[in-house]
Amino acid sequence: MARKPPLNRKDLKLWQKVADTVTPMEGKSAELKALIETIDQPSSMDPTNQPDPNHPVQRRRATKDDMLSLKKAGMGGNGKHRPQPLPPLSPIDRKERKRIVQGRAFIDARIDLHGMTQREAHSALFGFLRSAHSQGHKHVLVITGKGSRGDAETYSVGPEKGVLRRVVPKWLSEPEIRSLIVGFEEAHRTLGGAGALHVRLRKRGKSG
Repeated sequence: MARKPPLNRKDLKLWQKVADTVTPMEGKSAELKALIETIDQPSSMDPTNQPDPNHPVQRRRATKDDMLSLKKAGMGGNGKHRPQPLPPLSPIDRKERKRIVQGRAFIDARIDLHGMTQREAHSALFGFLRSAHSQGHKHVLVITGKGSRGDAETYSVGPEKGVLRRVVPKWLSEPEIRSLIVGFEEAHRTLGGAGALHVRLRKRGKSG
């Protein structure tokens, strides 16, 4: 059975005129009134209520203010979320370093990477820094060793010496680690000198 087409606005107006001349049966006036109000509402199926394909809806073009709002919300023009840029690394404050050298402040924790392969050392370093950061530590020491000839084989698979001493600073500049630290530098000679790095951690809950 074919489906009857929906009433258009002209049909609805005619229905209203007819309804105005009808005297409802006793007790049915409220039902008739509700029926009229329902039919009188524009239907989503009503062709006259659909957008005209010859006159497409005009969409407002994005303004500079719109784009600025997107940037503030961390969204790019393509609607994708853009991560906040990582803060730059900073040198360790001289006063803090002096306090540690003089014994008025202390290194909170240290890790010795000496003897590890690069893969082992990278995993151990990241885990150590993440744990130290979560505990609220401020100053930690990363011992890489100086890369003497006798230690060459433990620094990498090949005979190249001093690998960890060279690559650990690069690891400390990686995004996942930069978010945990303020900066780093070669340790004072009393803390290991060229064979160690003094790392300053960020405060918990801060990214800058």
